[in-house]
Amino acid sequence: MSRYLNEDETGDAGLFSTAATPGTRGSAPDALASKGQYLQFHHLISGQSVSFHAFLTNFEDVFTSEWNEEPVFGRMDPLSTFKRTGRKINLGWKVVAEDHDGAIINLRKVSALIRFLYPSYQSGGQSSTHIAGPPLLKLRFMNLARDANQADGAFGDDSYGSVDVAGTGLLGYVDGFTNKPVLEDGFVEDHVRESTAPGESVGHGLYPKTIELGCTFTVLHTHDLGFDQYGVWKTNSEFPYSNRPNQAQIDNFVRGMNRMVGSAAQGDEGINDSDMAEMQARADDLLSRGNLGAVDLGVVTGMQEGLSGDGPGEGS
Repeated sequence: MSRYLNEDETGDAGLFSTAATPGTRGSAPDALASKGQYLQFHHLISGQSVSFHAFLTNFEDVFTSEWNEEPVFGRMDPLSTFKRTGRKINLGWKVVAEDHDGAIINLRKVSALIRFLYPSYQSGGQSSTHIAGPPLLKLRFMNLARDANQADGAFGDDSYGSVDVAGTGLLGYVDGFTNKPVLEDGFVEDHVRESTAPGESVGHGLYPKTIELGCTFTVLHTHDLGFDQYGVWKTNSEFPYSNRPNQAQIDNFVRGMNRMVGSAAQGDEGINDSDMAEMQARADDLLSRGNLGAVDLGVVTGMQEGLSGDGPGEGS
């Protein structure tokens, strides 16, 4: 289970909590929390997670297709070969404190987030160290940044921040975090005291009332992407912004089944066992999601019976 920064404790010993639900303060954060609008980061190495109320200032989900282009003498168009499609998410958000304790907690959250940029090390002796694990993260923001292949509801069980970012977040890494206190909003001043002499003031600490954060998150998808030879999307999710199958997925599944049958009818070998097994798995997955309409349920059930019986059923 993810360990969230505990907003109810301000001491260093209680910086992280095993509670699954982030705390909330005040009317504005409560309004976001009631809708499950949290921006959440999970650090794979430490198992720690940090959540922020989603006061977004920027959200750009950038999908980029890369091609190799080779110019040819006398030819107007280059010879183009597809390489890959990558995904990066540009994020910007504000961390707003509503009171003195909130400012302290927010800066500690930011500090924890920055620590997520560092790897783990394994000692190789007294003077040498070796990187044991890279600083991979998981990111979750409702249905807009999530692992679309997970089977939990994108809008149901995730309310009030109860989503498991470790299980449903997008895997990836960031190129760094920008930490920019909003100077116009001012700071909260707090006394810094020695632990060995309670009550003795040794200085002052400054905690911004508002902090602007930003990063670019590079996504490393953990499931198959693209279409198979029958023109069927490789997962049943409505990638990239929902894990729920819609009518398009059902129609796509049925078309793929019909193409498989047509392809087998024109050949001598029949339907490939691996293709049959894959279609069976997709039918099982669609049924397991439990949010299909009556018509869709009948279509998928009929196709599933066809797969396990005499042959695929009829579809539109």
